[in-house]
Amino acid sequence: MYGQKTNYREYCQAKKILHLTATREEAQIIQEVIQKHPVSIKVNDETRACYSGRMGDDYQCCPMNLVHGELPSDEVMFPEKNAYSFFSTDFSKYDMVVVWHSTDIRSLVFFYCMCHKFMRLGVPLYEVDIRLARELASEHARKCLGWVDDEYYVSISSLGPDFMKDAAMNVMEVSKERMLEYDGLWKAMTDKPTGLRALKEGKAISVPIDYYDNLILSVFPEDGGFKRCVQVVGESLSGVAIEEDSIGDEFFFDRLIQLSKTGKVELKLKDDFDYKAYRATELFVKDLAEEEFDKGWLVGIWPSMQALLVRRL
Repeated sequence: MYGQKTNYREYCQAKKILHLTATREEAQIIQEVIQKHPVSIKVNDETRACYSGRMGDDYQCCPMNLVHGELPSDEVMFPEKNAYSFFSTDFSKYDMVVVWHSTDIRSLVFFYCMCHKFMRLGVPLYEVDIRLARELASEHARKCLGWVDDEYYVSISSLGPDFMKDAAMNVMEVSKERMLEYDGLWKAMTDKPTGLRALKEGKAISVPIDYYDNLILSVFPEDGGFKRCVQVVGESLSGVAIEEDSIGDEFFFDRLIQLSKTGKVELKLKDDFDYKAYRATELFVKDLAEEEFDKGWLVGIWPSMQALLVRRL
């Protein structure tokens, strides 16, 4: 697939293209890539490269709530009266609509959504899969920087424009078979929204909020001793695929708190923890009354993970 330039001729000849990405940072990078990308033109029956790029194209990113929190249903997202401005875009005014995506959760969820949308519009949807760019960047990292982790480069924003130039050549129409598959994945996520996505066999799926609890519990020492909370969170994160970039340390810390409330782990303050200083800081930052803080100390107002030790019960 990587060597192909399916529909690249249409890409060069199209007068107006809408480029879609999962985040604002990616949209800015793609705009820079496109405007610097050579466009083939014919002059006196000879094909030449014009480096002025595509200056008239539009660039958009999806609403953030599409990849964070609960996934909205079709009833909320797509009716004309309630649709977000992004989804009320008049796609018919463009010669091509191209989705730029990687293999991380944000990109995949967005790509599934657009396949779902365009199946119902009955018009072609095009894609640029940046895995080729990631491979080029990984090869550069191995040769020039001595890195060996092929999975480091995941999102468009982590690559930057330098390694995206060759990827811009691979503009492909999404086949009906693939569009049908991704439409099914989108509907599976929106039928039972959980607010949490994970990767399974390279596909983004909705999972329950306690999906990673067993992973967290697996990093505790067998002797039942206490461990630094920040270390438990860090080791838990290392067990998550890097493409699952919507999962962070705050999520795992929150799961430890929930596990403590259900009696599966025990949290305690480190011996050298300065309670008075922490209390004063929290009262100032969160603008809480003293009685509010004292009442919620072991209920909803927790110290930072750096201040806590944890053990499995």
